Amino acid sequence: MHNESSTVGSGLVLTEDECLRHRGPLAQRGKFTLTDTSLTFNPSGRIERLGGAAFQVDFGSIHRICVSGWLEQRLEVYAGAEVYTFSFPE
Repeated sequence: MHNESSTVGSGLVLTEDECLRHRGPLAQRGKFTLTDTSLTFNPSGRIERLGGAAFQVDFGSIHRICVSGWLEQRLEVYAGAEVYTFSFPE
């Protein structure tokens, strides 16, 4: 990941990078953006963008964050009943 010093909406961008969002056996390419108030995922693919696969999670709704895996580490974000899983290819 790399640091940024810009703003998105009302939040200061802390970092953004290309990632894979994992949902079961499938993964979507996209951009992971972390601001001082939320995290956002915007898919790279046109069909996914049209299908509403982008989302934003406010920090207030996150109740757990962990890193899992050994060979391929994944960031898991738990918010409400949802689990958002990301990996960051090098």
